Amino acid sequence: MASQQSSACAAGISYSAEVGVKPLNVAIVDDESELTNLLSMILATSGMFNVVATATNGQDALNIIHEKQIDAILVDLCLPGLNGIMVMERLRETAPGLPVVIMSGFPIVDVYLRGAKGYLEKYGDLEDFPTKLFNLLVSVG
Repeated sequence: MASQQSSACAAGISYSAEVGVKPLNVAIVDDESELTNLLSMILATSGMFNVVATATNGQDALNIIHEKQIDAILVDLCLPGLNGIMVMERLRETAPGLPVVIMSGFPIVDVYLRGAKGYLEKYGDLEDFPTKLFNLLVSVG
């Protein structure tokens, strides 16, 4: 944890469960409500994140950034209506500093070329999901 703290401080991200520093506010956008609920629970219980908003489609994702204070947004690649890439591209225009992390059940590399701050697989071992997300956000500063 100490290495995460020092990396986070260097990147301007404040997290420390030991001293009670405020967790990062994130939004989750996925059309699978069971997965969204599971990820919300896992992220919240990690102490590193507050899930302040969820959405089930791309248009709602664009709306929530104006309604909530969000430090990062996790967006599923395959969404009804606007897909994850379209959401990311629109967020780049309306909220250019907001880190967008694409999630998918499929291994993909193309999202980096399109400007995503990161990619996480949403299936498999989710126990390390909070740490992977935190490390990803620290690395992109």
